[in-house]
Amino acid sequence: MIDHGNTTTCRTQNAPRRTWLINTGYGSVRRSFISVPYIWSAIRPSSGFIASHTVELLLRSGFDVLGTVRSEEKGAYLQRLFAWAGDKFAYVVVEDLQKEGGFQQPARNVDAILHMASPVSRTAPSGAWENIIEPAKVGTLNLLNAALEYGHRVQRVVVTSSFSAVFDLGRPLGTVFTAKDWNETAKEYALAKGDALEPVHAYRASKVWAEEAAWDWMKKGPKFDLVTILPPLVCGPAIHPLASQQSLGTSNIELLGLLTGSGNISALEARNQPEQPIIDVRDVANAHVRALTRPEAGGQRIPVSKGIHYYQEFLDIIHNVPELVDQFPKAEWGEPGARRDYKFMPQYGFDATPSVELLSLTYLNLEDTVIDAAKSLLKKKVEYGWNFEGDS
Repeated sequence: MIDHGNTTTCRTQNAPRRTWLINTGYGSVRRSFISVPYIWSAIRPSSGFIASHTVELLLRSGFDVLGTVRSEEKGAYLQRLFAWAGDKFAYVVVEDLQKEGGFQQPARNVDAILHMASPVSRTAPSGAWENIIEPAKVGTLNLLNAALEYGHRVQRVVVTSSFSAVFDLGRPLGTVFTAKDWNETAKEYALAKGDALEPVHAYRASKVWAEEAAWDWMKKGPKFDLVTILPPLVCGPAIHPLASQQSLGTSNIELLGLLTGSGNISALEARNQPEQPIIDVRDVANAHVRALTRPEAGGQRIPVSKGIHYYQEFLDIIHNVPELVDQFPKAEWGEPGARRDYKFMPQYGFDATPSVELLSLTYLNLEDTVIDAAKSLLKKKVEYGWNFEGDS
């Protein structure tokens, strides 16, 4: 761990004095310290779903990584998870994203920053505004302010936004959403609902306000530039530390429910859900890493997506792997091969062209995403002693 009060004794003192990662092509960066903000709170422990994969890819790509965590316990877990990387991974505890000064120490001696922390809740907190919307916006601004004042080597900040920041249900059917769009309906709905705002809608509004605040802040003209990555529903294997099964992330929670017969989505509904595009978590990680090192990505919003798929497809893939079928005796397999009814056909589009044009991103196939997700659920079952019958 790195002590807040003793920066001069951190291993970062031995880092290269300058590493111009933004002025080099992908793959040619030799060493660079990256500060990756996490949030391991009770509000969103699942945020580590994307961040852990991103850290792993950064380490395997030759970067040194300084991660921020919410507790010593989570930091120690990550230290064990990335033990193979030796001293290329370190962490510092930042307990509160909203507290001014929390990012001062992590912002020093790094060349780029990935901001991947954003609160979300599947159940209503005491106040959606105080627990979801404000932390998302304030945390983002605190990080940018720290980068400006203390991040003298910072060349680029990459922020994890969301499909929710562009997907506006108030737009006409058939709309193809692009990086130019903003979810104005989410903000209007949040303002209208006030303290009665539901968590899912609070999350959508928080992603809009936080990203808008970041782009507006960039008008200050800092020496670093900004990139935002906009993923839809993220699927795939979980490697992050979990407080409970509810920390798995939305896609894995719903997949686990179908495989154990204990979920909120019925086998019949699996034909028609989820109602949005999806992406493999490892593709999201790849997008973040490439966004750090591609000069042309600077100043861009970059949607990422492998397209629209449904949970019935997930179930069909797993059903064709006998060793997985045997592990889920209570699975609801739905209607194998069933296609969506016409009335449920996709009514909106999501243009992820910038991910290919700017990042040269290629996407993993659905079979790898689903099978690896199922295997990770079984691994977590052993790690945490779950019985897959509702207990966590």
